[in-house]
Amino acid sequence: MKFPLFLQLFCLSLFAPALFAADDHLFFPAEEGGSGGGEHVVLLAGDEEYRSEEAMPMLAQLLARHGFNATVL
Repeated sequence: MKFPLFLQLFCLSLFAPALFAADDHLFFPAEEGGSGGGEHVVLLAGDEEYRSEEAMPMLAQLLARHGFNATVL
C-alpha cells in the first residue's frame, strides 16, 4: 500500500522538528587567552549510575575557561 504524496508530506511535517531539534547537546565556546587554542572537545554523557549528565557539563565549562570549544552530548 502506497501513501499519497500529500499524506507523506504531512507526516514528515509533523516529525521534522523533532528530528532537527538541538536540545540534545550543550555547547561551551572557548574563552580568550586559554591554552587550548580553540580546539574542539566532545564529551559524551549518558550513564545514570555515575551521574555523568551532571559532571560532563561542569568539565566542559572548565575546558572552555582554558580555551577549548566543548560540546556535551
